[in-house]
Amino acid sequence: MPALTRFVNLFRRRSVDGDLDEELTFHVEMLTDKYVKQGMTRDEAMGAARRHAGNLLVAKEDMREARIMMWIDSLARDLVYGARMFLRQPGTSLLAVVTLSLGIGANTVIYSLLHAALIQPLPFPSPDRLVAVVDNFATQNQFDTGPTIPETLDARAASKTLDPVSS
Repeated sequence: MPALTRFVNLFRRRSVDGDLDEELTFHVEMLTDKYVKQGMTRDEAMGAARRHAGNLLVAKEDMREARIMMWIDSLARDLVYGARMFLRQPGTSLLAVVTLSLGIGANTVIYSLLHAALIQPLPFPSPDRLVAVVDNFATQNQFDTGPTIPETLDARAASKTLDPVSS
């Protein structure tokens, strides 16, 4: 069923419900007639037809969902309920909104940092050719340190195999 028809059916619910009732009644009557032709009494045929058709309320609800955009109706009811709860308990509602906002914001920041650090390629023309120059000269605190600015300038001046050198 086209989406426009399902949307329009949202506003003509009584008519659609009447059509669904008529359709289900028609199918039960057709099954009843079929069973009567097979030799059952009218009451037995009616019972067998109802058993074969199953729960008519469930079938009607399934057909209604296929013919009407029920999610719009559900969304509208949820929005009205949310507005009522906000007006009834504004402090709790604001606390929930702030908590969700902070959580979503924190997740966005973490993802952005991880994306920039791990997923995105390095902003260099040939990132596979990058090398790190490390100064292995032992200092007083026994940690490896990067080269100082004068050492970087010396390496840049003396380099014949490296492209631009930076710290």
